[in-house]
Amino acid sequence: MDRCYKDAVELQGLRGAARIERPMEAHRSFASGVVSPRSPVSVSSVDPDALFSLARALSARLAEGVGPGCQVTAEVSVSAEVGVVDRLEALVPVALQAPEAASRCPRSAAPLIETNSVVIPISLVQLEVAGQARVGDHSAWDAVEWVVGSPSELPSEDALNTAVDALAARLGRWCSAKPLAEAWTGPVLVEGEAAVALTAGLLLPAFSGTPPREEGGSFRRPEQLSRLRKGRRVLPPGVDADDEPSRWPELASSRGWDAEGVTSEPVALVRDGILRGQVQCRTVGAGEPRSTGHATGSAGEFKRAVVSQVRIAARRPASTRALLAQGLRLAAAYTHDHVLVVRRFQPLEQHPLNGYETPSVVTDPIDAVFRYRDGREEPVRGLRVTGVGEHTLSHAVPGPSARLTFMLRSKRLDGASPATLETPSWLLQEATAITSPILEVAPAVPLPPRAGL
Repeated sequence: MDRCYKDAVELQGLRGAARIERPMEAHRSFASGVVSPRSPVSVSSVDPDALFSLARALSARLAEGVGPGCQVTAEVSVSAEVGVVDRLEALVPVALQAPEAASRCPRSAAPLIETNSVVIPISLVQLEVAGQARVGDHSAWDAVEWVVGSPSELPSEDALNTAVDALAARLGRWCSAKPLAEAWTGPVLVEGEAAVALTAGLLLPAFSGTPPREEGGSFRRPEQLSRLRKGRRVLPPGVDADDEPSRWPELASSRGWDAEGVTSEPVALVRDGILRGQVQCRTVGAGEPRSTGHATGSAGEFKRAVVSQVRIAARRPASTRALLAQGLRLAAAYTHDHVLVVRRFQPLEQHPLNGYETPSVVTDPIDAVFRYRDGREEPVRGLRVTGVGEHTLSHAVPGPSARLTFMLRSKRLDGASPATLETPSWLLQEATAITSPILEVAPAVPLPPRAGL
């Protein structure tokens, strides 16, 4: 037994050394770029004081906008990245020298290419307004986020105030909603931004063809990727999905090239509900010929292929009225006279269970109602949707579409990447709503009196 253990340890060490001391000849299949002179890169100017003043004003507006009887904590974060990134380790293919590479992404300047490096102009502004509401033993987060290329592309002051007022109204409705008393099973209509969050959690990992990363130590947890594979049904019949990086060139998620200097190409992901393609980086999946220009990651880090602008379209989407009618018919089999409608989930990165450590692909709803036959809606809070898995959408009924641009955050990536997803609303034939666990908070303990007082 000791001998087998010693051999296993030595073999693991040899494998780790081979990965670290990989010879440069392994990169000969990559074509280096042609030397070209650098020229000045024009980037948008950023006024930090103006952004700071904007953040303070929005924070105060959110804190004052929620009605009495609801404890609210407001948080506003704003960040701006302006400049260039010189990826010295990138071996740039000659194909990127073509003039059409810059025309694929007209909102950004073309990268400047040198031998074994690519200089990419960066201009990205993120503004997020988040609020935490608390009633009794339950707590919930909600947020609005803008991802644009420069401060000038942010919405107007009136539009920002309107969005913050809507956020305050949602938190107020959550505080005044009736808590879920017992578990409920039946059809669930997921619409609007909730449909985007559900679809992103279920399908976006399956759209990446990058294989799992090898870890150097035997005690590290293996990287978990989506179990959905090409050739399997992931969406209902009659539904297609494509990633076209320059579909909406005015959005921050558009790209003409990736972090490895490869020209970004459109990818057909789903045809008639069957997963047919995946986005690729230089570390391609099994059977894939080359990168599709979707690599994301910082210099020196492991690159992973990530989608940029995905559109999921149904050939015959149902109207919201038709979805509600079909949901009520399905609910009758469960002896219900109502259907659960979820319009918004809590942001994943602000969830009390720390985002990607949650056991489900979605967080607790922040905006959910029971919709009755007579059109009456009863807001409900303190629930968690369960029974949702990777094959849930393959049996769902598609409805009207919604589109959202957001920062795609993952602990498998170094940082975050802007992405845009357009997806239909979904009528899930069956799901279960359970009471969400109570967030335990330590009681407040008064400070001891000072000595001599």
